[in-house]
Amino acid sequence: MQTATNRISSGITLRVMIIGLIVLFFNFRWMIEVEAMRESPRAYFIYIVPFVNVVFILFFFSLLNLLSGKFAPQLKLASSELMALYVILSLSSSYCTHALLQILLSIMGHAYWFATPENEWEQLLWRYLPHWLTVSDREVLQGFYEGESTLYSIQNLKAWTGPLLSWGAFVFALSLVMFCFNLIFRRQWIEKEKLAYPTIQLPLAIVTQTSHFLKTPLLWIGFTLAGTLTMFNNLNFLEPTIPAIQLRGSLSPFLTQKPWSDIGSLQIVMPPYVLAICFLIPLELAFSCCFFYFFLKFQYLVTSMIGWRQIPSFPFANEQAMGAALSFFVLIFWLNRKYLLEIWDGLRPDLKSENKEPIPLKLTIGGLIGGLLFLLVFSVRAGMSMFLSVTLLTTYLSLIFVVTRIRAQLGFPRHDLQHIFPHYLLVKSIGTRHLRPSSLAILSLYHWFNRSFSATPMPHQLEGFKIAERVGISNRRMLLLMVGTTAVAIIGTFWMFLSLYYQRGADTPYVGYWASGYGREVFTRLESLLLYPKEANPMAAGFILSGAIFAAGLTLMRLRFIWWPFHPLGYILAPTQGIGVLWFCLLVSLILKSIIFKYGGMKLYRRVLPFFYGLFLGDVVIGCIWYLLGWKFDLFVYPFSKGY
Repeated sequence: MQTATNRISSGITLRVMIIGLIVLFFNFRWMIEVEAMRESPRAYFIYIVPFVNVVFILFFFSLLNLLSGKFAPQLKLASSELMALYVILSLSSSYCTHALLQILLSIMGHAYWFATPENEWEQLLWRYLPHWLTVSDREVLQGFYEGESTLYSIQNLKAWTGPLLSWGAFVFALSLVMFCFNLIFRRQWIEKEKLAYPTIQLPLAIVTQTSHFLKTPLLWIGFTLAGTLTMFNNLNFLEPTIPAIQLRGSLSPFLTQKPWSDIGSLQIVMPPYVLAICFLIPLELAFSCCFFYFFLKFQYLVTSMIGWRQIPSFPFANEQAMGAALSFFVLIFWLNRKYLLEIWDGLRPDLKSENKEPIPLKLTIGGLIGGLLFLLVFSVRAGMSMFLSVTLLTTYLSLIFVVTRIRAQLGFPRHDLQHIFPHYLLVKSIGTRHLRPSSLAILSLYHWFNRSFSATPMPHQLEGFKIAERVGISNRRMLLLMVGTTAVAIIGTFWMFLSLYYQRGADTPYVGYWASGYGREVFTRLESLLLYPKEANPMAAGFILSGAIFAAGLTLMRLRFIWWPFHPLGYILAPTQGIGVLWFCLLVSLILKSIIFKYGGMKLYRRVLPFFYGLFLGDVVIGCIWYLLGWKFDLFVYPFSKGY
């Protein structure tokens, strides 16, 4: 019989699941209020990892846990339980965000509610939109967009249930495919390669070293410094006469003459919590990110001097990154071919390792194949051609696979891959003239999961398995916890958003762009694609190929020469908005770490690490307290986590 001690050490206890469920819905409501239910300036929780709302809640429970250890030991949570709570909140937050399911809700009825005689959407669009994926009843949509109504009427519930069940099945199948990919590569990336997973180092330190944390002077120095900055910025936001310290600027006003004006924006931002996360990134990867960012700027400069910048999109930076990501995806499979063949043949090095697998490998491979087939059948039945369905899903899964690798190896705090959208680059490369209108319509409906990769669940799933290894939770229990969390997150997000939109209105000034703007973005673009077919762009396709070849060369050089400093992940991230706004933090942290390792080595690095943890916590704790005050008293506060 399992003892109480063993149950606690497993981490997945009844009490932590109950706590997790309660806190999950509190967190959802908080996210919605801060991200979606406020006029500009809005704040964001999900652009920077680890998510600031999740770290704040985890820190609160860690302090509460420390107090309970002194006054009520029987209530104290084990470290494994706290990290299980972190996994619940982190994974669920990736669904309840404007970067994922909120976009889906905003487009389901948009084409019907905003159709007018002038835009002729009824004749142009409606016939290509499947009734089982959209809501067309204007009486139902009136309450959704105008508010002062309720979701809980027979007519409203009946109209939304069918489409939400269909989309819910799609989201769960997509998540299942991600789970299966992670289950296949879990052992390779966690146990064999032992990747760094920088983004979970701070949560682990908070949970496992709470009492030591609070006794470290460097932690409180960093906390006080960052917290004071955030406090004054909030006070300045409410009362401009109070001084504030600006943490952002730009060099662009000084680069107004050609060819320098063609290199694009050069923002300088250094939020304390982002600087702290950048400090955890491995040196060689931070160097590669900075190098390729400036390499891209050099491309802009040279092509401007030659006159090639007159060619639209030249030098096709996003296409280069897309090709590099696809190449890196293929190379990962090629370099791990022996491991994958071992899995395919059902061979394991030893029985002990086999017993550690969360589920049998045959079930994992079956789940992967079944999930992919479901997504393909779903897409084809909705109206997308088989060719486009296969191409889109392959491209999307390749990109989220690479994002997961970036999180595990690099720990870069922002990986939205902005402008590297599969649906956008595919249309640009192959054109639309030979695509069916129904294919373009479904491609547009899929905008919600192709628009940004900042909140994709796959990296959180893999980090869940890494956390399980670190705190002694069985992989099977962690898998069941994450699958259950996924189901609750999908249902809870749909329910909470719909309920609030029917109360407040999705197209009212209070909610603003967030609910209706995404739908406008989707269907205005679809209208343009249908009215003005585009030809294939061979130059764009060529740069995708060149990016793939260049990334393959970088990878092969790293394999052949140990001294080769350039990593392909830096090349992939170079044109993204994440590098564009955070390069300065990366550069500062790179210089600081280089000096520390040169003169003090790993010993000095570990000694100064609490200072950077303090920077993160000071910024996040004070900033999130202001977010809570803003929610409680309906105030606009300084958006410290706006994503930069």
